[in-house]
Amino acid sequence: MFGKLYAGELKKMFSLKTALIMIAIFIFGFAVITIALNSFKDLTVGAIETDGPEVDISIWETFKRNISEEQAKAELNVLKAQLKELEKEKKDKGFTYYMGFLAGTDGIYNCKSQIAVYKYIIDNGLYNQDLYFYDSAVFAIGGLIDESATSFASMMLGVFAFLLSVYALIIGSGAYANEMQNGTLKILLLKPITRNQLTLAKLLAMLTIVVAAVMAVFVLITAFSYIAYDDPLDTMYYVFNASSVFKAPVSFPLFLAWLDLLLGSLAFGIMAFFFGTLMKKRVFGFVFPYAFNFAATIASLIGIGRFWITNTVAWSGFFGMGSGISTGSNFFISMPLAIVYFGGMIALSFVVFNRRDVA
Repeated sequence: MFGKLYAGELKKMFSLKTALIMIAIFIFGFAVITIALNSFKDLTVGAIETDGPEVDISIWETFKRNISEEQAKAELNVLKAQLKELEKEKKDKGFTYYMGFLAGTDGIYNCKSQIAVYKYIIDNGLYNQDLYFYDSAVFAIGGLIDESATSFASMMLGVFAFLLSVYALIIGSGAYANEMQNGTLKILLLKPITRNQLTLAKLLAMLTIVVAAVMAVFVLITAFSYIAYDDPLDTMYYVFNASSVFKAPVSFPLFLAWLDLLLGSLAFGIMAFFFGTLMKKRVFGFVFPYAFNFAATIASLIGIGRFWITNTVAWSGFFGMGSGISTGSNFFISMPLAIVYFGGMIALSFVVFNRRDVA
């Protein structure tokens, strides 16, 4: 019985017309952006003609470190001294340390990441060789000036995150709100099903459609990227949570971009589902999630950005030098908060509908 209920909810939530509109927007947007980027690259990629020597502006050069043992040890000592100063500054400023307009400006996190890098180089004797260390913010814009598959795909996934968030809002906001407004929910509840079963079926149907949309976009962008471009490297180094350095394929940032896209889309879908159910109107399922998203800047200004709901699902920054994360944050703050926030919204959706009078 539940299988039929779930299939029925999938059929109701999935609109071929809406899907076709989204596909058309995606194809048009992808084509326009790709053409524009190629025109931009013609002006910027590779060597710039000057009166002097040629200048290489490859994005990969910003990730590269090639230093001697003496340089590595000297840099490490400088960074340790800098960290002490930053921690003293944090102590002196108190709570105001966390206040700021921009994410990714946490000097302490960045300094710890740099210390982890140089310790890794020293511990493993990686001197006088080209080493490439990932930074999420730099990598995200790499597709603008570099013809590499992973940087282009990662950038394009970020570009289309907005489109997928809109689609998630469309699906999630009307899951209950539409039937509450048109009265068909009363008829549905005459069937031998419990309210919890109905809520679960609607929630799973919404999540299924959102995940399918994310995977479709990911596969299309990735396929195009690896057909059109190559990656200049096989591996890079990554710094997890400003402490642990590890080596992984150069395509690993593509997984991180997919993870950010998936978590962000699911977050918008869950918020839309919750607020649409709570307020009984679809418009609130649209407005409130974006209100929370836009309020993230205000949250950073008043020093609570690291705890803000929409900031807790952007995890790619925790695998680089700290670019793009809120001041004072770390992975083991964001992950539990994300589980609490969105798990709580899911649980409250069950509670709200169980207590709702639909007569």
